[in-house]
Amino acid sequence: MGLELPLNDLINHMPNKSELFLVSTPIGNLKDITFRAVEILKSVDLILCEDTRISSRLLKTYEIQKPLKIYNAYNESKEKIEDFFDYLYRTYQKIALITDSGTPAISDPGINLVKYCHEKDIQITPIPGPSMLSVSLSVCGFPSKNSLFYGFLPNKKNKRKLELSRLLSEENKVIVFYESPYRLTHFFEILTEFKPEVNVCLCKEMTKIHEEIFIEKAKNLYKKLLNQGNIKGEYVIVVDNSLQENQSMQQSKIEKSS
Repeated sequence: MGLELPLNDLINHMPNKSELFLVSTPIGNLKDITFRAVEILKSVDLILCEDTRISSRLLKTYEIQKPLKIYNAYNESKEKIEDFFDYLYRTYQKIALITDSGTPAISDPGINLVKYCHEKDIQITPIPGPSMLSVSLSVCGFPSKNSLFYGFLPNKKNKRKLELSRLLSEENKVIVFYESPYRLTHFFEILTEFKPEVNVCLCKEMTKIHEEIFIEKAKNLYKKLLNQGNIKGEYVIVVDNSLQENQSMQQSKIEKSS
Protein backbone atom coordinates (compact mmCIF):
# COMPACT_ATOMS: atom_id res chain seq x y z
CA MET A 1 0.00 0.00 0.00
CA GLY A 2 1.20 3.54 -0.73
CA LEU A 3 2.59 5.62 2.15
CA GLU A 4 1.46 9.21 2.55
CA LEU A 5 4.50 11.25 3.59
CA PRO A 6 5.20 14.96 4.11
CA LEU A 7 6.99 16.62 1.22
CA ASN A 8 10.05 17.43 3.31
CA ASP A 9 10.59 13.74 4.11
CA LEU A 10 10.80 12.72 0.47
CA ILE A 11 14.40 13.71 -0.26
CA ASN A 12 15.84 10.20 -0.36
CA HIS A 13 18.03 9.86 -3.42
CA MET A 14 19.12 11.64 -6.55
CA PRO A 15 18.25 10.04 -9.89
CA ASN A 16 20.29 11.09 -12.88
CA LYS A 17 17.40 12.89 -14.56
CA SER A 18 14.19 14.58 -13.48
CA GLU A 19 11.11 13.28 -15.21
CA LEU A 20 7.33 13.43 -14.97
CA PHE A 21 5.24 10.40 -15.98
CA LEU A 22 1.58 10.96 -16.84
CA VAL A 23 0.16 7.54 -16.04
CA SER A 24 -3.32 6.54 -17.16
CA THR A 25 -5.18 4.39 -14.65
CA PRO A 26 -8.32 2.24 -14.99
CA ILE A 27 -11.65 4.04 -15.43
CA GLY A 28 -13.41 1.38 -13.40
CA ASN A 29 -12.13 -2.18 -13.75
CA LEU A 30 -8.74 -2.43 -12.05
CA LYS A 31 -7.68 -5.16 -14.50
CA ASP A 32 -7.57 -2.59 -17.31
CA ILE A 33 -4.25 -1.12 -16.18
CA THR A 34 -1.34 -1.74 -18.58
CA PHE A 35 1.83 -3.69 -17.80
CA ARG A 36 3.84 -0.58 -18.59
CA ALA A 37 1.83 1.57 -16.15
CA VAL A 38 2.49 -0.89 -13.33
CA GLU A 39 6.18 -0.99 -14.24
CA ILE A 40 6.47 2.80 -14.20
CA LEU A 41 4.59 3.18 -10.92
CA LYS A 42 6.96 0.68 -9.31
CA SER A 43 10.01 2.54 -10.60
CA VAL A 44 9.28 6.17 -9.66
CA ASP A 45 10.25 7.92 -6.44
CA LEU A 46 6.91 9.57 -5.75
CA ILE A 47 3.31 9.27 -6.94
CA LEU A 48 1.04 12.29 -7.08
CA CYS A 49 -2.65 11.42 -6.84
CA GLU A 50 -6.06 13.05 -6.38
CA ASP A 51 -7.15 10.95 -3.42
CA THR A 52 -4.80 8.68 -1.50
CA ARG A 53 -7.68 6.42 -0.42
CA ILE A 54 -8.71 5.65 -4.01
CA SER A 55 -5.17 5.35 -5.37
CA SER A 56 -4.09 3.11 -2.48
CA ARG A 57 -6.61 0.47 -3.56
CA LEU A 58 -5.06 0.34 -7.03
CA LEU A 59 -1.49 0.33 -5.72
CA LYS A 60 -2.24 -2.38 -3.17
CA THR A 61 -3.76 -4.59 -5.90
CA TYR A 62 -0.49 -4.49 -7.85
CA GLU A 63 1.83 -4.52 -4.82
CA ILE A 64 3.17 -1.03 -5.48
CA GLN A 65 4.71 0.60 -2.41
CA LYS A 66 5.65 4.19 -3.08
CA PRO A 67 5.23 7.49 -1.22
CA LEU A 68 2.01 9.32 -2.13
CA LYS A 69 1.26 13.02 -2.14
CA ILE A 70 -2.12 14.57 -2.87
CA TYR A 71 -2.29 16.67 -6.01
CA ASN A 72 -5.82 17.70 -7.00
CA ALA A 73 -7.97 20.59 -8.19
CA TYR A 74 -7.80 22.23 -4.76
CA ASN A 75 -4.03 22.53 -4.54
CA GLU A 76 -3.22 23.01 -8.23
CA SER A 77 -2.52 26.73 -7.84
CA LYS A 78 0.41 28.06 -9.85
CA GLU A 79 2.34 29.06 -6.71
CA LYS A 80 2.19 25.58 -5.19
CA ILE A 81 3.16 23.97 -8.47
CA GLU A 82 6.21 26.21 -8.74
CA ASP A 83 7.24 25.46 -5.15
CA PHE A 84 6.84 21.75 -5.64
CA PHE A 85 8.56 21.51 -8.99
CA ASP A 86 11.39 23.77 -7.97
CA TYR A 87 11.90 21.10 -5.35
CA LEU A 88 11.64 18.38 -8.02
CA TYR A 89 14.11 20.14 -10.28
CA ARG A 90 16.65 20.53 -7.48
CA THR A 91 16.45 16.92 -6.33
CA TYR A 92 15.95 15.26 -9.74
CA GLN A 93 13.20 12.99 -8.54
CA LYS A 94 11.15 10.89 -10.93
CA ILE A 95 7.46 11.46 -10.31
CA ALA A 96 4.30 9.82 -11.62
CA LEU A 97 1.02 11.72 -11.80
CA ILE A 98 -2.18 9.68 -11.63
CA THR A 99 -5.82 10.62 -11.15
CA ASP A 100 -8.71 8.72 -9.58
CA SER A 101 -9.41 7.27 -13.03
CA GLY A 102 -8.37 7.82 -16.63
CA THR A 103 -5.67 10.08 -18.04
CA PRO A 104 -4.19 13.05 -16.12
CA ALA A 105 -4.78 16.57 -17.48
CA ILE A 106 -7.89 15.55 -19.48
CA SER A 107 -10.81 16.92 -17.47
CA ASP A 108 -8.62 16.13 -14.44
CA PRO A 109 -5.76 17.88 -12.60
CA GLY A 110 -2.41 18.10 -14.33
CA ILE A 111 -2.43 20.73 -17.07
CA ASN A 112 -0.65 23.43 -15.02
CA LEU A 113 1.89 20.88 -13.87
CA VAL A 114 2.57 19.85 -17.47
CA LYS A 115 3.02 23.49 -18.51
CA TYR A 116 5.52 24.02 -15.74
CA CYS A 117 7.58 21.01 -16.78
CA HIS A 118 7.71 22.29 -20.37
CA GLU A 119 8.93 25.66 -19.10
CA LYS A 120 11.65 24.03 -16.99
CA ASP A 121 12.66 21.50 -19.68
CA ILE A 122 11.70 18.62 -17.41
CA GLN A 123 11.07 15.50 -19.48
CA ILE A 124 7.42 14.42 -19.69
CA THR A 125 6.52 10.85 -20.60
CA PRO A 126 2.87 9.87 -21.21
CA ILE A 127 1.85 6.33 -20.28
CA PRO A 128 -1.41 5.74 -22.22
CA GLY A 129 -4.28 3.60 -21.09
CA PRO A 130 -8.04 3.53 -20.52
CA SER A 131 -10.05 6.57 -21.55
CA MET A 132 -13.74 7.35 -21.12
CA LEU A 133 -13.55 9.33 -24.35
CA SER A 134 -12.33 6.48 -26.55
CA VAL A 135 -14.56 3.92 -24.83
CA SER A 136 -17.72 5.98 -25.37
CA LEU A 137 -16.91 6.81 -28.99
CA SER A 138 -16.24 3.15 -29.74
CA VAL A 139 -19.66 1.96 -28.55
CA CYS A 140 -21.93 4.80 -29.73
CA GLY A 141 -22.09 3.87 -33.42
CA PHE A 142 -21.96 7.54 -34.43
CA PRO A 143 -19.53 8.90 -37.10
CA SER A 144 -16.59 9.71 -34.82
CA LYS A 145 -14.18 10.78 -37.57
CA ASN A 146 -15.23 14.38 -37.05
CA SER A 147 -15.88 14.53 -33.30
CA LEU A 148 -15.41 17.12 -30.57
CA PHE A 149 -14.46 16.38 -26.97
CA TYR A 150 -15.87 19.04 -24.66
CA GLY A 151 -15.80 17.49 -21.20
CA PHE A 152 -17.77 19.20 -18.45
CA LEU A 153 -20.07 22.13 -19.23
CA PRO A 154 -19.94 25.22 -16.94
CA ASN A 155 -21.30 24.81 -13.42
CA LYS A 156 -23.76 27.71 -13.51
CA LYS A 157 -27.09 26.83 -15.10
CA ASN A 158 -27.33 29.90 -17.34
CA LYS A 159 -23.80 29.51 -18.67
CA ARG A 160 -24.37 25.80 -19.17
CA LYS A 161 -27.49 26.47 -21.24
CA LEU A 162 -25.82 29.13 -23.36
CA GLU A 163 -22.77 26.99 -24.05
CA LEU A 164 -24.76 23.90 -24.99
CA SER A 165 -26.96 26.01 -27.26
CA ARG A 166 -23.86 27.44 -28.95
CA LEU A 167 -22.30 24.02 -29.47
CA LEU A 168 -25.46 22.55 -30.99
CA SER A 169 -25.84 25.46 -33.41
CA GLU A 170 -22.18 25.94 -34.40
CA GLU A 171 -20.59 22.49 -34.26
CA ASN A 172 -21.84 19.96 -36.81
CA LYS A 173 -19.97 17.15 -35.10
CA VAL A 174 -20.40 14.28 -32.70
CA ILE A 175 -19.85 15.95 -29.30
CA VAL A 176 -18.67 14.16 -26.17
CA PHE A 177 -19.54 15.48 -22.71
CA TYR A 178 -18.70 14.34 -19.19
CA GLU A 179 -21.41 14.89 -16.60
CA SER A 180 -22.05 14.32 -12.91
CA PRO A 181 -25.16 12.50 -11.69
CA TYR A 182 -26.32 15.71 -9.97
CA ARG A 183 -26.53 17.66 -13.23
CA LEU A 184 -27.48 14.89 -15.65
CA THR A 185 -31.23 15.58 -15.72
CA HIS A 186 -30.67 19.30 -16.26
CA PHE A 187 -28.31 18.52 -19.15
CA PHE A 188 -31.03 16.54 -20.89
CA GLU A 189 -33.63 19.18 -20.08
CA ILE A 190 -31.56 21.72 -22.01
CA LEU A 191 -30.72 19.28 -24.81
CA THR A 192 -34.38 18.34 -25.24
CA GLU A 193 -35.36 22.00 -25.39
CA PHE A 194 -33.04 22.64 -28.33
CA LYS A 195 -32.86 19.26 -30.10
CA PRO A 196 -35.38 16.72 -28.78
CA GLU A 197 -34.91 14.38 -31.77
CA VAL A 198 -31.12 14.20 -31.69
CA ASN A 199 -29.65 10.74 -31.10
CA VAL A 200 -27.65 10.35 -27.91
CA CYS A 201 -25.47 7.61 -26.46
CA LEU A 202 -25.52 7.74 -22.66
CA CYS A 203 -22.73 5.69 -21.07
CA LYS A 204 -23.00 4.89 -17.37
CA GLU A 205 -20.28 3.44 -15.12
CA MET A 206 -18.18 2.15 -18.01
CA THR A 207 -16.10 -1.00 -17.29
CA LYS A 208 -17.73 -1.28 -13.84
CA ILE A 209 -20.24 -3.81 -12.48
CA HIS A 210 -23.22 -1.54 -13.17
CA GLU A 211 -22.14 -0.54 -16.69
CA GLU A 212 -25.05 0.48 -18.94
CA ILE A 213 -25.28 1.98 -22.43
CA PHE A 214 -28.41 3.72 -23.70
CA ILE A 215 -28.82 4.92 -27.29
CA GLU A 216 -32.03 6.88 -27.83
CA LYS A 217 -33.38 10.27 -28.79
CA ALA A 218 -32.69 13.04 -26.29
CA LYS A 219 -36.37 13.49 -25.39
CA ASN A 220 -36.76 9.80 -24.54
CA LEU A 221 -33.70 9.72 -22.32
CA TYR A 222 -34.91 12.87 -20.58
CA LYS A 223 -38.23 11.17 -19.74
CA LYS A 224 -36.40 8.14 -18.35
CA LEU A 225 -34.22 10.31 -16.14
CA LEU A 226 -37.25 12.19 -14.79
CA ASN A 227 -38.80 8.88 -13.76
CA GLN A 228 -35.60 7.43 -12.34
CA GLY A 229 -35.42 9.50 -9.16
CA ASN A 230 -32.06 9.21 -7.37
CA ILE A 231 -29.35 9.17 -10.04
CA LYS A 232 -25.92 7.75 -9.25
CA GLY A 233 -22.74 6.92 -11.15
CA GLU A 234 -20.35 8.49 -13.67
CA TYR A 235 -21.65 9.44 -17.10
CA VAL A 236 -20.40 10.18 -20.59
CA ILE A 237 -22.85 11.70 -23.08
CA VAL A 238 -22.22 11.38 -26.82
CA VAL A 239 -24.48 13.62 -28.89
CA ASP A 240 -24.76 12.90 -32.62
CA ASN A 241 -24.80 16.50 -33.78
CA SER A 242 -22.99 15.55 -37.00
CA LEU A 243 -23.87 17.22 -40.30
CA GLN A 244 -25.12 13.88 -41.59
CA GLU A 245 -27.51 13.48 -38.64
CA ASN A 246 -28.72 17.09 -38.85
CA GLN A 247 -29.49 16.68 -42.55
CA SER A 248 -31.34 13.44 -41.79
CA MET A 249 -33.47 15.13 -39.11
CA GLN A 250 -34.20 18.04 -41.44
CA GLN A 251 -35.28 15.67 -44.19
CA SER A 252 -37.51 13.83 -41.74
CA LYS A 253 -39.22 17.10 -40.78
CA ILE A 254 -39.84 17.93 -44.45
CA GLU A 255 -41.36 14.51 -45.09
CA LYS A 256 -43.66 14.78 -42.06
CA SER A 257 -44.89 18.24 -43.07
CA SER A 258 -45.57 17.27 -46.69
